[in-house]
This record gives sequence, C-alpha cells and structure tokens, in this order.
Amino acid sequence: MLSWKKKSFFFLFLATFLCGCFQSTIAQTRSTDKITSEEIFTFTGSRDYIYLFNWSTKKCKNTRIKGHDPALSPDGKKIVFAVVKSYTGGIFVMNIDGSDKKKITKGSYERVMSRPQWSPDGKKIFFIASRYNRDKEEWIWGIYVMNIDGTEETLVKATEGSYFDLSPDGTKIAFKGSNGLYIMNSDGTDDKTIYKKSGAIRWSPNGKKIVFSDGWNLYTIDPDGSDLKLIVKQRKSSVFGPIGICVWTWTPDSKKIIYVESAEGPFMGRFWIINTDGTDRKPWRWH
Repeated sequence: MLSWKKKSFFFLFLATFLCGCFQSTIAQTRSTDKITSEEIFTFTGSRDYIYLFNWSTKKCKNTRIKGHDPALSPDGKKIVFAVVKSYTGGIFVMNIDGSDKKKITKGSYERVMSRPQWSPDGKKIFFIASRYNRDKEEWIWGIYVMNIDGTEETLVKATEGSYFDLSPDGTKIAFKGSNGLYIMNSDGTDDKTIYKKSGAIRWSPNGKKIVFSDGWNLYTIDPDGSDLKLIVKQRKSSVFGPIGICVWTWTPDSKKIIYVESAEGPFMGRFWIINTDGTDRKPWRWH
C-alpha cells in the first residue's frame, strides 16, 4: 500500500502538471511535404488531444493523438510529447500528422516524465522527470537530456520544481528551483538565481525575455535578471476561489504573451493575450 505522503506528492505533481498542459511550443517550421514556412503552435486541447494551430491562417487541426506538452521539432516534421499514466506513460515522438507514434522512454508509477523540448539542432530532447524516494518518502525532480531515440539519457540538473524552458539558441535553461527562478548553461553548469519567485516559465522566441508566473501574477524579466516587470496582477477571487495565472505561450514575433486564468473548483480556463508591457489585454480563443 502507498503511504499518504507518497500519494500526496504524486497528486501534487499531477496538479502542477495540469498547468503544464497549457504550456506549449512555438516553432518556425522548415519546408516539409505538408507544411511550408508556417508558424505552428502545438498544444494539448480538449480531451487531451494534441492540436496544431497555424498563426497565419488561425486554423486549428486535431491530430487525434492524446498527450501533453507537445513540442514541434525544428524541421517541422515531428512532435515530441508526454503521457502521464502509471507504467504506460513516458515520452513519445510521432510525425506531425499523428502517424508513426513511438515511445522513446519508459515510465512507471514512481517515475513521471513531462515537458519534453527539442534542442535547436533537433538531435536532443530535454525533459523533466520525477522519481519517488522510498527512504525519504518524497519526489525528486530533475532536468534530463537524451538522444531523440531515447538513448544516452543524462541528468542535467537536479531541481525542486517541475518547470523549465530551454532558450531558443539552446545554450541556457531557465528553471524553477528551491529559491525561485534560476538560469544555467544547458549542460547544467553555472546556475544562478535571478528572481526569488517562479512557476510556469517561457522564454521569448527572440531569446531576449523570460515570462513566468508565481501562480497568481505574471512577470517578465531579462535573462540576466534585470528589467523585472509585473505585467498581470492577480484579480479578485471568483466565486470558486482564488484566480490563478499560468503562462501559455508567446506570439512568434515576441511582442505578445498568451496566458490562462483559472480558479479552484470548476476549471475556468479563460485565455488572454497581452502586450509585453502589460497593456492592451484582450480575450483570446484558439478555436
């Protein structure tokens, strides 16, 4: 039987993972048979299906494959995504049309993987994994990297949070640590705190800014820790409870940010788009 503490850590992971369902990847695709020079946004939508959103046409396509945290490969041909299920979960790769789905890692009840991201050259995949320490009765988090076939898995950095994002040029990683928002080299060296708070994290496509939430407010900051700005302040609580904020994505031009508001109780999932200085907030719909 599982102890109550073990169960509580597992369900805490699932709670934070659900916020990750709304974090997705923007990619400038290269020439392929089906997509040519289009900016495609991949995300998990209704009923956990993976969708492709075309920024130019504003059209959305359902791949009919279920998964979380999907990310489009640099060449626009593949999607990597996570599945969180006891024993059958893990990291998967498939073609952009949903064909040739392959599992490249092994998951278990005591090891959960999420938030896979491609390296800029498409040769590596970074991801978050947690495992349960039976002796200490706690979950241990870490950022890992592996080849795209799942081989040569290596721990980059042990962390105390489930959020991270690889910089567009692949040289840096922003992640949630024990004391807030950290930046380090993508090989795990030279880590430093740049702000005392952190939650969901997204690097801007041009690499000049990082947007992050502390669960209730939304901030932008430069990678060196300068120019911190509070761009969305928590609104008053709804009838269901406190209104939380989760980063979703940037627009491809790095000029706007899309985020999600939700409240405890029934999921609200209200989307907003806003300028990086916090002005011109408007409702946003992907369908």
